[in-house]
Amino acid sequence: GTGTLTTDANGTVAIGYSAGSALTEGQYNVLLGYQAGKTITTSDRNVAIGYEALKDLSNTGAQKNIVIGWKAGLGGSGDMSDNVAIGDNAMDGTGTLDAFSNVFIGRDAGGGTWTTAASSYNVGIGNYVMDAAMNGAINNVGIGHNALSAVTEGDRTVAIGHGAGSALTTGNSNVAIGNSALYHNVTGTNNVAIGRDSMGGASGESNSSNTAVGYASLMSITTAAGNTVIGYQSGDAITTSGYNALVGYQAGTALQGGGGLNVAIGYQPLYLGSGNDGAIAIGTRAGYNSQASSNVYIGSSAGRENRNGTAQVYIGSSAGYY
Repeated sequence: GTGTLTTDANGTVAIGYSAGSALTEGQYNVLLGYQAGKTITTSDRNVAIGYEALKDLSNTGAQKNIVIGWKAGLGGSGDMSDNVAIGDNAMDGTGTLDAFSNVFIGRDAGGGTWTTAASSYNVGIGNYVMDAAMNGAINNVGIGHNALSAVTEGDRTVAIGHGAGSALTTGNSNVAIGNSALYHNVTGTNNVAIGRDSMGGASGESNSSNTAVGYASLMSITTAAGNTVIGYQSGDAITTSGYNALVGYQAGTALQGGGGLNVAIGYQPLYLGSGNDGAIAIGTRAGYNSQASSNVYIGSSAGRENRNGTAQVYIGSSAGYY
């Protein structure tokens, strides 16, 4: 190689054409593969295994990286330390930027061309996880094929599941658990989506401060905010209706717009209401057909056939069910 080894270059193993060829004082490195760690000079305690793994790491302070795979963790002039990158092209675009304490496992995981600011403390496991042009993204966790695959500047988001949070770019502090959970949200913040297709949303739309738990809960949401929805398909048609509390199997399943602020608890309460606001329905199929606002339905099938009118109160099993 071209390096000039000194007495400080202890405990290094380099196997492969030009592997570790620029080493001068770097210690305790393991470099296996064609041009693996080729430009390392003084960096210590790196493991690079694979064709051109860690090939361009030239920062003299970079250290303690574990990189395995074809062109994985190529590195550059940035301070790249304490990272784990495993998989073809994993974390291969850091270039001139610093990167600290990231873990990326999977093909192209963390593999976009990073820009402007360091991205650190991220965990990405799965093919094509967090593979966009990251710019200062920190403290994210993405697990599953394509999870968080568009993140650029977003921070503190957890996405677990195939395609979970896959459109998020700058959105912060979201939790998405389940296949395609929070799938289309782009810039939203402070959402919790748990369950397959929960808060899947619409392409290009963003929303914030919603909680959805259950299969397809809040599945059609576009810009609505402040909803708390728990149950299978609960609130699954909501687009813009906000600040609703829906708990139960298919609770408020037809709600879309309107003024929001509805409360529905039980099996299929407010089941067919599409534009209600300020309604309260508690009990099995309470207010089942209601399109009205500011009404109160308490009891099994209370006000079930009521469709219109405001400021009405139905209390008791089947009250107003005619």
